[in-house]
Amino acid sequence: PKKNKKGSLVSLVLTLLGGAGLVFSVTAELESALYVQLISLFLFVLGFEFLYRYEMTNFVYILDEKDFVIIKEVGKKKTCVCNLSMRTALSIHPTPKRKKDKKSLEKTYGRTEIRYNHTQAMCSKQKYSILFSFNDKVAEIIFEPSEQMVSAIQKRIAENEDIDFVFD
Repeated sequence: PKKNKKGSLVSLVLTLLGGAGLVFSVTAELESALYVQLISLFLFVLGFEFLYRYEMTNFVYILDEKDFVIIKEVGKKKTCVCNLSMRTALSIHPTPKRKKDKKSLEKTYGRTEIRYNHTQAMCSKQKYSILFSFNDKVAEIIFEPSEQMVSAIQKRIAENEDIDFVFD
């Protein structure tokens, strides 16, 4: 997935505001300098958190024969953050933006109790949610697949619906 510039812009603004606030609170004689320093420090740290999350982190989405895998890359370090069997996949759909759309999905699949956001870009317009059954709960993975991956996942889910599971 492609990154957008919103994450880096937010990171830059927060870091600059936090840094400027820290410098201002140290140089100016204020009665409430402690509060200004705490707020500035919070903004500074939050800016670095956005930098780490949206600029330094990449996600790789893999759909193999049996599993859906998400790998998180930060620098040279790669971590598998999601590895789910496609046999447990329930649905894939664009991530609902309105409460009304979320309610209709809840009626169909039940309440989503587990949710993970593995999107690459901040405020992405092409987010999809894939629903899985996990320990008798509905889990939602939010990610940014290509159109080819969406159609491949839809095909795999349709194949799952044709299989009758028999347990002895």
